[in-house]
Amino acid sequence: MRLVLIDGDLIVYEAAFCVAAKEKDGVYLNWYQVSKIVNTIVRGILMGSKATHHLGFLTEGHSNFRIKVATTLPYKGQRKTNTEKPKFYDEIRDYLQNHFGFQTMRGVEADDALVIASEHFKGDPKVTTIIATKDKDLWQYPGHHYNMNTKKLIQISEGEAHRNLWRQVILGDMGTDNIPGLSHALKWELVFKDDETRKKYKGIPCQQFGDVTADAILDATPPDKYAEVIFELYLDAYGTDEDDLFGEQRFYETFTLVWMLRKAPKDLKIHFNPIKVKQADLEANDEFDGFRPALEF
Repeated sequence: MRLVLIDGDLIVYEAAFCVAAKEKDGVYLNWYQVSKIVNTIVRGILMGSKATHHLGFLTEGHSNFRIKVATTLPYKGQRKTNTEKPKFYDEIRDYLQNHFGFQTMRGVEADDALVIASEHFKGDPKVTTIIATKDKDLWQYPGHHYNMNTKKLIQISEGEAHRNLWRQVILGDMGTDNIPGLSHALKWELVFKDDETRKKYKGIPCQQFGDVTADAILDATPPDKYAEVIFELYLDAYGTDEDDLFGEQRFYETFTLVWMLRKAPKDLKIHFNPIKVKQADLEANDEFDGFRPALEF
């Protein structure tokens, strides 16, 4: 069995992006046409991953455990509010659930569910799992992946996954998840006067910890020392001469936010019953093949 595990959140935004692009050109789509766009995206994933079975996941945002973990800045705080969600957002989610059997994750993210499901089937010689996403957060997990951006199958080794995780701890993710990491670190005790200031803070990129420097740090550090070295960098970037507690808190907060769960929490409702790929799901049936995909979400 080739089981593809699909990040449904990305499909929602891919389809919505296509709708917005069409409307920008003066073409207004009805729901039937939008559902065909969704079919086209799913078909591409099923075919590209060469899957025989699939499981898909969506995120219920307001119950995400990371919202409580994030105390430096609101998690995903720069995202649009529910009233500003893209057109057909709810309809696309409902369609993925009702037509393709996608599951909505409460308390964790779809990203977590991809890894949790892969771990569930780990060691079963009859099952090969492929994680389908374009989110770089998943590159911290070793195994087979289908990159929805490049439409290519790749394999990430244990060493690559370990490095990718700690690279993410260095850089954070301000663009997507509002995690400053070290890339936006400042002497924050001089910036924040109260909680209201913290909520409005946008962060100033610190070139000391950009992509090039992050790679240089990892190149110069033995893999088993990544945590130790990066922890010290956090103390220096966020701490004060009198107290390093703030830097320590920022380190553990960032790690918790970027780490993808391997085991399902006890209260998580999730099933691991693969859905067989139908021939109808693989058949092209509309003019939306080859639409321009969204950038990495």
